[in-house]
Amino acid sequence: MRKITPITLSAISSLILSQESTLSKEIYLPLKEFDNTINHVSIKCTNAGYKKFSQGFYKCTDNLMEGIYFDSSSILPK
Repeated sequence: MRKITPITLSAISSLILSQESTLSKEIYLPLKEFDNTINHVSIKCTNAGYKKFSQGFYKCTDNLMEGIYFDSSSILPK
């Protein structure tokens, strides 16, 4: 079982803004923080001039979200 590293959204934003294409660590976020992060990345890639859902947009998103995953234990069963 992997330990969830506590990390704040501002720290994740710093990782994203640095535009490092390779992350040496994997980050597992609670679903809500993951959603906020993917929204931030989506805006950043759109502002970079890529049309939403274009090939460039997907590549931008993939690069910025590399190593960032959501923690499935943060999803509550219905």
